Amino acid sequence: MWSDPHPSTGSDLIPNLLRFEASLFRAPLPTPNWALTDWATLETALKATTVSPLPPLPTTHSLHIWLRTNLGRVTSQFALYTSQQRVTYRSKPWWSELLLMLRKAYNSALRPSKRDRWNAALLTSARAARFAYLKAIPKAKRDHWFSFLASATPQTLWTAKRLTVEHPPPPFAELPGASTPPELNRALLNHCFPSAPALFPNTILLPFRDCLPLSAEEVSRALARSAPSSVPGPDKILNSVWKRVHCVAPH
Repeated sequence: MWSDPHPSTGSDLIPNLLRFEASLFRAPLPTPNWALTDWATLETALKATTVSPLPPLPTTHSLHIWLRTNLGRVTSQFALYTSQQRVTYRSKPWWSELLLMLRKAYNSALRPSKRDRWNAALLTSARAARFAYLKAIPKAKRDHWFSFLASATPQTLWTAKRLTVEHPPPPFAELPGASTPPELNRALLNHCFPSAPALFPNTILLPFRDCLPLSAEEVSRALARSAPSSVPGPDKILNSVWKRVHCVAPH
């Protein structure tokens, strides 16, 4: 869905708020945790797995059934010796079992200290557990980063370069002096539709050589056809005023 939270400026260049129904808050499907796979037992099971012979006169349908059956025999061995994990958007690649134990110890020491805030021993224990937990997090990040660089491949080189950037580039272009959507909208309007420059007022009327100057009678006939009660023009001067001016100074 999309919406326009900003007032209209009379132009099509208006930032719109887009909202997408992403599957971020849905439970992701479990994936194999290959780091905990029992590869020794799996290799033995795969070697003992037999593949059925190919049909003598294979057709498209029979070949599809044969391939699906034998593929199921192989993948079932992977599912049998590989544990499943559910990776979410909160999962961290540098997280370890040691951090999990330190976090549990910190929470176990924090709860009694909150119930009895006057017990110095509980407070000291909670602070020590918190210090150990917070100190282990940067160390786990450094160890994971060094391990990632040690095992880097040409395919993961760009990933390493992207991770070295402190702040990712902004998804939208930024203009000087425009940090909010209204300022960005105003800057785009001024750039794409600049206002016309002010014309220098021409106060000197040069005579046209091929035309004779207007006479007082011609001006009188033109003003006679204009109704005094008509709407004034851009100069906001009524026709009755023009007629009065012509009577006073016809030349």
